[in-house]
Order: sequence, then C-alpha cells, then structure tokens
Amino acid sequence: MNVAATSGVAAHEQGLAGGLLNTSFEFGGALVLAIATAVNNAFVGSGGTAQATLDGYHAAIFVSIGAGVVGIVAMARRSRTAEIEPALKEVEQGHAAAVEAA
Repeated sequence: MNVAATSGVAAHEQGLAGGLLNTSFEFGGALVLAIATAVNNAFVGSGGTAQATLDGYHAAIFVSIGAGVVGIVAMARRSRTAEIEPALKEVEQGHAAAVEAA
C-alpha cells in the first residue's frame, strides 16, 4: 500500500510522503477508535446488564463501518491519471533514449 500511495512522488520527497502516509494511518486509527469508544459509552444502557453493553456495541460498530465506507468512497473517487500520465511519458522518453543510444 505504501508503494501505491507514494508512486508519482519525486524521489527526493519519498521519505516525507511515506512519513505522512504512516502518520495518517496511525492518527486515523486512533481517532476512529476514540469516536467508537465515545459512541459505545454514550449508548450503553443503564443497569450494567449484558444487553445494555451489547446496545452500546451495536451503535459503535456503525462508526467503524461508516469510517470504512468513507475511506472506500474517497479512494474510489480519487483520480490518479493526472499523476500517472507524466510518469509514464518520462519512462517512455527514457526508453526511447536508451534504444537510440544502443
């Protein structure tokens, strides 16, 4: 996943792009976990019964599902052709130059 996310990034910026990607993963996971825990605590019924705890879990699972759906939609809507086409042209030019030199 790191390779796919950092493709199209200049070589001298690969470290920065990888660091931002990993930080985003870690922060995003912690944020979703905090929100799911808050929703769980908000929806736990009174009495401390097993059913009350289960009610809180049911509400919290929708937070995780929602975060996953938002991620899938964002990934599907993102167009990478603007990043891939210049890189492809650069590779083709390099290949043509190598063929001419040979």
